[in-house]
Amino acid sequence: MIQDRVRGGRAAATRPRVAIALAATALLAIAFVALGGISYAAGGAGSAASKLSSTFTLSSSATSSGTPASDQYGIGECVLGYPDHSHDPRSSVVFNESEVLRGFSIVGTSANPGIAAWYSDEHALLLGIEPPNVTDMYPTPEPPAIADAATKTARAHNPEVGNLTAADPLGRPFFPAAFVTKITPPNETGRQGDWQQQNNNNNAQKPQDLFGTWKHATQTTDIGSQNDPPANNTLGPRADTPPSGLKYEKFRTEVRWDLFSLKDQFGQPITAHNAYRVQFMVHDGDQNKDGGDVGQACVNITIP
Repeated sequence: MIQDRVRGGRAAATRPRVAIALAATALLAIAFVALGGISYAAGGAGSAASKLSSTFTLSSSATSSGTPASDQYGIGECVLGYPDHSHDPRSSVVFNESEVLRGFSIVGTSANPGIAAWYSDEHALLLGIEPPNVTDMYPTPEPPAIADAATKTARAHNPEVGNLTAADPLGRPFFPAAFVTKITPPNETGRQGDWQQQNNNNNAQKPQDLFGTWKHATQTTDIGSQNDPPANNTLGPRADTPPSGLKYEKFRTEVRWDLFSLKDQFGQPITAHNAYRVQFMVHDGDQNKDGGDVGQACVNITIP
């Protein structure tokens, strides 16, 4: 088990509180409470406070038994449950590099919370498929990316992800994608919004912010390490603080989705008094392995 205590301050809150439970390689249990500020408590303990006081607990999903303090529906951690034969051929597709998703956390302010996925791999995150000669990465990024020469990183708000219909040979989107299922009871175990349960990628949702390194590529060639930027050992200016204890390889990226911009399997935005399953999928473009270098993980979010 890795435990990390983080303390700091955030603006006063008006948004509903959020509880989150993570599965795949780890469980992240956080209670997100808005009461003149934000207070987080892990493993079902803690109470509201007037300023930010955070405790993150990461542990193997096989050994964790805790659920968030505000998990009012008792849903607990998210379980992917794939591969299976619930919706072939997609549900039987193998994902062989889910460890590139190193962790997750709630970030931002109580008025504008986000979910950050922390990526690291020997290849840079693939942001999408573009025509030749397109770049939005250090040292000569195109808008909306902004480079930082000192750290050899960049940041981008509402990044361009290229051709939204482009997919790998198994049908998975090339851009970082989120898929949402409303799991408010009686649908606690629902997976209807998962990529594996869809017939297309129309419900794949791109991130709102990126920090660190990434790349675009063209679909006409073997992507592999095409356009990998210089390696980075920091996420660059304005990035959020990642959970402690994450293991990093050559490249690292914070991929952030605005929580209240996400939409469920019905096309409805996330709202209070509901619970949601959010599946994340990322790609580094390397198709040299069975299943490609693609990672997936999921989190359960309860919003009282």
